[in-house]
Amino acid sequence: MKLLNKIFKVFPESSFKNKIWCIYHNLFFSRKNNFKMHFKKKRFSVDFDGFSLFVHKDFYRELACVKGYLKNYNLKKGDIVIDAGAYIGTFTLIASKSVGDKGKVIAFEPDEENYKRLYDYIRLNNIDNIILIKKGLWSKNTTLEFKNDHTGYSSFFFNKNEKNMI
Repeated sequence: MKLLNKIFKVFPESSFKNKIWCIYHNLFFSRKNNFKMHFKKKRFSVDFDGFSLFVHKDFYRELACVKGYLKNYNLKKGDIVIDAGAYIGTFTLIASKSVGDKGKVIAFEPDEENYKRLYDYIRLNNIDNIILIKKGLWSKNTTLEFKNDHTGYSSFFFNKNEKNMI
C-alpha cells in the first residue's frame, strides 16, 4: 500500500487515477470489509450490503473504527443512535442507513469544518433521519475550550496555554 501511495502521488488528480485507486482498493481491501468503492461522475461512492453512500476517498480508513463498534452492536431498523463526535460522518451515514426511515441518528460535531463536511454528505446522500447538532457533549452543562484542528482528533482541552482554542 505504501508503494502504491508513492506511485499515485506522482500522477495528477484525475478520474482515471481515482478509478484505478478504487479497483486496487476493491481487490485488496474491500472483500474483507464487505463493501466496494467506485468513482463515477466525479464522486466516490461505496456499496454496502443493502445500501450505497456517496463518500470521500479515504472512507475505508475511517471504516476501521466503525467496524469495531459494529462488532459489538448490530444496528436495527427503528433504533435511535447518538453519535457523539461525528467528525465528517462515516458512522453517522452508516447508522442512518442501518436504522432506516423509522430510526433516527443524532450527530454532535463541534468542529466547524467537520460539521460543514458532514452536513454536505447528508445533503449529497439525500438523508433526512439525521439530526445534526454543532455542539460537543459533556457530563454537565458548561463551556469548555475546544482544540479545533478539523480532524477526527479534535478535542476539549483544559490547558489554557494551548494554541488554536475556540
